[in-house]
Amino acid sequence: MLRRPAENILIQSGDLVADLVEVIGGTIYIKGFGSFTGADVCNCYKSCPADATPKVVRVEVNIPVTCECPDAWDLIIVCKPDLYEYETNTTYEDTRLYEYHSPDGAALVASTVAAGIVDQINADPHTCVTAVQTDAAGLPDATGDYVQLTSGTNNFGITQNFDVYAPKSNSITIVQEFVRVRLSSYDLSKIFPIKVAAFGSAPKLPTCGTYCKYHFVIKKCCVCDTPSDAYDIDTDRQYMAHEIEVNFYVDNSNSANFEAFWDNELAAHIACIDDSGSGS
Repeated sequence: MLRRPAENILIQSGDLVADLVEVIGGTIYIKGFGSFTGADVCNCYKSCPADATPKVVRVEVNIPVTCECPDAWDLIIVCKPDLYEYETNTTYEDTRLYEYHSPDGAALVASTVAAGIVDQINADPHTCVTAVQTDAAGLPDATGDYVQLTSGTNNFGITQNFDVYAPKSNSITIVQEFVRVRLSSYDLSKIFPIKVAAFGSAPKLPTCGTYCKYHFVIKKCCVCDTPSDAYDIDTDRQYMAHEIEVNFYVDNSNSANFEAFWDNELAAHIACIDDSGSGS
């Protein structure tokens, strides 16, 4: 059986009116979509906008005992792709190597190595992090033996994720885990793009406000054992349940109308899981 893609429906602030959601005899009517009952909803979750949480990693610079002279100290940063962008140059990981050598062949000093690595990273225009030389507690320190890395942003202003590898370090500490931005304006522009011949004709675009996503899986009689009223010509003498997925992107910038004409109306009849704080 072919799986149909989810339908995406944009509900802007001006659409939030008293008759947007109506319930008559247990049936829920949503203007511009159709009708269903609470029992038909097999799955529902809502997710509201949230800023990104940048990743922070602290790397200790250890100088191992070695008979090799001159020696080197390496730090590898792997910039991870943002698969929400669908851009060719962000499809694969970008591995960047930063290596410090003693300029005069003398033995390496941890604080000097840390300062050199920080300078290399911050001078790299294509890196996905910013670097600071710190002490063990993460406080900036020009004599510290640690390199602390924080997620940077790409050309679209999206906070980036990364991994760190340091073969000669005894301590790599993840100070803060990465959480991707949720439902940014860039995400919405990808979901609802300007279509061919629509430019200049005032297309319905999510240009203002912030949007919460409501995902529904609707299937007639999804909680019962009896067949639904959908008939499939390919299966003779039987009926089959018809399942659809739909995403409502609802402008929540006018909180009074959002709650009164959408969120509260649905909550009274549908148990919708709120995963707004669970990350991405």
